[in-house]
Amino acid sequence: MVSRGKQLAILLFAAAISAPGQTSAGGRYDRFKAIAGELASAPADPCTLTGLARPASPSSLEDQLFAATDAAILQALQKPVAERMGDVRSALNALQTASAEADKAWPEERRFHYKLLAVYPILIVEFGLRGRTTYSVFGVPELKPTGPRQNNEAWLEIASDPLRFGVHKGRDELETSALYQGPSRRARFLIHYTFAGCGDTPQGIAYKGYEWDPKYAGKMRLILDREGAVSGKMYAAVGELHTSGSEISLPYCWWSAVDESVWASLCSVDNYDLSGDLVRFLSTTTNRPDLEAVARAIEYGERRDVSALLGYSVDSETAEGIAQSMPAYIYPDVVAVEPDPANSS
Repeated sequence: MVSRGKQLAILLFAAAISAPGQTSAGGRYDRFKAIAGELASAPADPCTLTGLARPASPSSLEDQLFAATDAAILQALQKPVAERMGDVRSALNALQTASAEADKAWPEERRFHYKLLAVYPILIVEFGLRGRTTYSVFGVPELKPTGPRQNNEAWLEIASDPLRFGVHKGRDELETSALYQGPSRRARFLIHYTFAGCGDTPQGIAYKGYEWDPKYAGKMRLILDREGAVSGKMYAAVGELHTSGSEISLPYCWWSAVDESVWASLCSVDNYDLSGDLVRFLSTTTNRPDLEAVARAIEYGERRDVSALLGYSVDSETAEGIAQSMPAYIYPDVVAVEPDPANSS
């Protein structure tokens, strides 16, 4: 049970996050403005090949702009409690205005945008522009992370998107959402990534769930990790994304040996229980369990993984036979798959 004092702290924290801020000006955001101005010569759509001259690249400039955003947020978080969250909003609104001015030739949805997510006692800021979205996490760990082990009262950047850096081709976007907290009330959140190439190419997705413990120097722990693809074109997908409450569902598709094109044919939904301090896997459902058995048998046969093959074989002799006879790689044209009549138009 959460104490009355902690309940009050959570309410005050949420109220501060939702309070509007005043947009401020000044030289505080000059670095951001300069980068936004340089980036304005790049096409608004990352899949457009014309624009920005070398040696600067859009990905490098975006990384610099994201770093300038982190710095502005962190500076605002050092304000007194009564001003803190309002100043965070003011800072982000000022960056939004700067991008609107510098990147006015871009469609509005391609300019700098942000979202605040308060998951007591941390603040998650989701932000981006063009075809990229990223995030940073801020909190107050008990101890300073560097130097002597001294008590800490300052807000620090405790984590950021591990996929933020490097060259990005296409659209890499994400959405943040709060997750149910277990008995220890540690902050939990989910990152839902979508990776889209240019043209008519399949989209990849990923789910990363994290939990943060402020004790000592703070520790961010990965509690959910699932990668896959957006719905394939041959069979209907299964399940819907559900992230509220103690039981959540994560739908995804996955590439396998039964695919006849670059699009994933098989789709699943995984269900998890978040009610405890340890996340518990509940179940998975696949749109074509018959083809899933074939795909898994081929996958584990190529790996010579007899233990895994036992789950898809009538006995150990069959599992060993599959492992011994399976080619090193099954080409798509070897496995003939007929479309599901129930899903045909």
